[in-house]
Amino acid sequence: VPRMSDQYELGVETLNEFNSSTCNLVPKQIKARYRASKDLIHGAVVKIMHYSHQQGLNAEESIQIAKFVPIFMNVNHSVAEKLVQALMPLDKIPLEVVTSLLAFFPSFPEKLKIAVFTWLVLVLDYISPLDSLINMYCVFFHHIKVKELQPLACNILLRLTQRHHATTFRWNIICKLLSSSSNSSDSDSGNSSGNSSSSSSSSG
Repeated sequence: VPRMSDQYELGVETLNEFNSSTCNLVPKQIKARYRASKDLIHGAVVKIMHYSHQQGLNAEESIQIAKFVPIFMNVNHSVAEKLVQALMPLDKIPLEVVTSLLAFFPSFPEKLKIAVFTWLVLVLDYISPLDSLINMYCVFFHHIKVKELQPLACNILLRLTQRHHATTFRWNIICKLLSSSSNSSDSDSGNSSGNSSSSSSSSG
């Protein structure tokens, strides 16, 4: 029976071979190559996920898998999301893993952005050094204005915020978001009450 680490190595080897064989191709050709080897790639990702969820990735392995995320983001979003989910740590997560994901974050599709922030919420306490992540505070704060990322960004910010982060500029943004959220809730309540009244009148 193959050892779990052997299965992980086979998975990584498959992804490396695909990347090497497509690095000089145009996007259309890369996607065609992916379709032809879809089952093989998904099998490789399953091996990696199984290994990481059972044993956890060490620092070197985490860096290795993180580098695949932007590569496969251009091939298949689902594969990239699963690779993010595979970044479960054995011990500490090097800051390099986070920076390599955030470097490509603006080009990520919405679901992949959610996957990255969800992963950060789960592993934040394992990132080392955490002080360096705090220096990226403005990156996370920027995303509280994105509705789909707002709850996750707030969770991350809550755990990173220090006294010097509390500026008037940021406070004003938070107040506007709270006001907007409150107005939206009031509007929804009003519509709900109006619909109920209309239903009652129609029944009468």
